[in-house]
Amino acid sequence: MSWRPSKHLLLSTRMPIYEVAQSVGFSNKTYFYDKYRTYFGHSPKDERK
Repeated sequence: MSWRPSKHLLLSTRMPIYEVAQSVGFSNKTYFYDKYRTYFGHSPKDERK
């Protein structure tokens, strides 16, 4: 899986994080959060700060 699309959506849209997760193929927001944090070293929410 490429994480670039999820990062792009987080930074360039106001789409809720659960919708970002669904749009890149995750049905579980918590799993998306965990995997995102493992890959980038911070949460999707922190990405938007």
